[in-house]
Amino acid sequence: MKINEVFEKIGKREFFKKGNFIFKKGDPSDSVYFIKKGKVEISVEEDGKRRVLAVLKDGEIIGEMTIFQDLPRSADAFLLEDTEVFKILKTDFYSFMKENPEEVFEFTREIVKVISDRMRILNRFL
Repeated sequence: MKINEVFEKIGKREFFKKGNFIFKKGDPSDSVYFIKKGKVEISVEEDGKRRVLAVLKDGEIIGEMTIFQDLPRSADAFLLEDTEVFKILKTDFYSFMKENPEEVFEFTREIVKVISDRMRILNRFL
């Protein structure tokens, strides 16, 4: 099962307007998002300046570390345009994991690939 199919199967469709936040740094990590359509800036504020870490678009995931950690959000997710997402609550994902281990294996593999790719990009900046 493809990653978008898991989000569409167990996630909730939500719409956000340009100029709003999906979440802010320090918010509880209780969900992960799949961008169906739109553009989201991932950024942090350092020394009074906004530092853009990434701009994510259609087909990308936001908040993927939520699945593996119970830590607050590490960055802001700001909408650069009207955006449609599928949101999976961590609790719903854990229930899905218990009932669908084979599908979850592929899903988790894709999430780990996303995290790995983002770490490689981050390492280039350091």
